[in-house]
Amino acid sequence: MTLATDLTAFVYGVDLATLEPRVVTDAKTLLVDALACIIAGAESDGARIARTAAPEHASDNKQATVMIDGLRTSTASAALINGAMLRALDLMDVYVGRDVCHPSEIIPVALTCAEAGGASGKTFLEAVVAGLALHMQIADFIPLHRHGLHHVGQAAWTVPLIAARLLGHDKAIAARALTVGAHGMIVPESFSLGQLTNLKALAYPLIARQGIDAVRLAAAGLTGAPEACEEVVKLFAHRFGMDIHAQDLVPAAAPDDVSVISLKIYPAQYALQPLISTASTIRASDPSLLDQAERIIVRASWRTVERCADPAKYVPRSAEAADHSLPFCVAIALLEGGLTTAALQKRRWKDDDVLALMSRIKARPMSDDQGYHVGAQDITLQLKDGKYRTFPCRYPPENVTWTKIAEQKLREVAMKKLDAEKILEVVSTLETQPNLEKLIAAMTRASAAQPSEPPAAEAAQKKSA
Repeated sequence: MTLATDLTAFVYGVDLATLEPRVVTDAKTLLVDALACIIAGAESDGARIARTAAPEHASDNKQATVMIDGLRTSTASAALINGAMLRALDLMDVYVGRDVCHPSEIIPVALTCAEAGGASGKTFLEAVVAGLALHMQIADFIPLHRHGLHHVGQAAWTVPLIAARLLGHDKAIAARALTVGAHGMIVPESFSLGQLTNLKALAYPLIARQGIDAVRLAAAGLTGAPEACEEVVKLFAHRFGMDIHAQDLVPAAAPDDVSVISLKIYPAQYALQPLISTASTIRASDPSLLDQAERIIVRASWRTVERCADPAKYVPRSAEAADHSLPFCVAIALLEGGLTTAALQKRRWKDDDVLALMSRIKARPMSDDQGYHVGAQDITLQLKDGKYRTFPCRYPPENVTWTKIAEQKLREVAMKKLDAEKILEVVSTLETQPNLEKLIAAMTRASAAQPSEPPAAEAAQKKSA
């Protein structure tokens, strides 16, 4: 047995009937949150750029739907565009283990492949849970970021397996597809450091598109080295000094808890969520405190200060850098009571009042822990009279659950675009649906929707697992 075949067996073995009910419920919450992120990012610059890759020819290859506008295109192109929508505004979920990742980035892939393959709602949810679990497992055992690599490389291993299952291919084709692009796990993280670039929105979707194409090529007969995944693990060990055992990368069983995946309220880097929330509370409780403050001291983990309060983050040049900027996010929350996509669209990080407040913010490591967990945080106002006011950070806010965050986010972003209650209704009964037609319809403007076309050719020739 190879690592590719073991990972394939895990993905194909996830069965809704054997999962803990709360896992299914929490997976639906993550789905709702992902759908909200897709809606929110539908008109983003990242989505616009991704749309330029949609083929305008080969009408018989229009197997999947781009959310919101209803464009029909190839499976790989739909996954690219929908994935860019999800990622563009930095609103999606996060998981922190030994490394960090955004597990929900597998959801646009699952949506498009399930539609193209005519998969049932049950099979779709099984694939989503498998994808979430695989992302979490890799983050627990491969410390990519510590070695200058980026977690979007996980897509090279998760996408081919999820796509193959939902497109109706057997395990052998899925494993071959994984070996074709296993080397794609190695992605330098330069685009996500300092002045971040807009590649951030498309980094995972681009690899996902390649993963879906790899499935098609594997189905046509293309074969990679059977131990391609093992070779990548050896490369990590020999070239990067990582201590990894190949079999640790295969989940022992389906997950019994996905609630450890955190959701975001604000369009910003995950470790900044508690700081924005607390700064918003300070503003709401006593707006005059800001005028009384001579300096604002923000304490967070060493890793958060290193990545989000480096010199570039005090003079962000783009929305991508601003939503990863500790001084900007804290300043805008103190000034406006929160961070919104509107503030980013208005380029508020360039305004004099924001820059002046950012210059008064000092970030200090609270500990020397170099891990990626958020850890303890607080905000201290050093007042002009010499007194100090310290506000410990907590997240999510009191009496706020992941379900509340996801549903409220969906209702807010769907307003005037889609019917949020209809989307929630479809998701609630998804495991009983014969396909994703109702969900796709709910996620598409009726006026833009095009008549359904026959499922992909490969789905019509499904092979049993």
